[in-house]
Amino acid sequence: MSESASSTPAASHGSDVSNHPAYLAYVWTIALLPLVWLPLGYWVPALAAQEWAMIAYWVIAVVLAILDSQQLKKGGVNVSPGAALLIPLYLILRTVRARSTPAVPILWFASFGAAVIGQLTFAASYQFDGEWIEPDIAEWATNQGAGEVDVDCPTKWVHADEEVRCTVTDGAGNTASVIATLGDDGYYSWSWR
Repeated sequence: MSESASSTPAASHGSDVSNHPAYLAYVWTIALLPLVWLPLGYWVPALAAQEWAMIAYWVIAVVLAILDSQQLKKGGVNVSPGAALLIPLYLILRTVRARSTPAVPILWFASFGAAVIGQLTFAASYQFDGEWIEPDIAEWATNQGAGEVDVDCPTKWVHADEEVRCTVTDGAGNTASVIATLGDDGYYSWSWR
């Protein structure tokens, strides 16, 4: 008689499968996946706001759910990968059918909530449009007695009340700095520096 070893447990019903490490990697990754939006929303708000980034998140979550479903099937637990189209539904069905801890769907809802709250908090980031503000600063500088000037402001994402340095160059080539600020109300203000 020969014995064989396997890296996954033999087919069984839920409780043996639900706590085996081979069956947990994908599902815990799904549960924590919404937290990816926190650093993206803060440091790269332009990327986090893109439709394709949201679609990519959903595709990654669905692929992980399908892989998890296939792992569970090896252990004798059937969770339809079609439920992966709605991630919370998949996680709840998986918890019930595999008789595993409800911590996974609870963690997903908590991490999703944290991501939503984070996005709302970071929603105070705006695109500072240098080309849009440059003519207004040029007119203001001219009215301040600087004569005809050329203004160069960057275009970048900023948070409310963050300062942006613009360079003002007069006809003689002299430069000065203007600090522009985007207020909470969405209006720009600026002053000489």
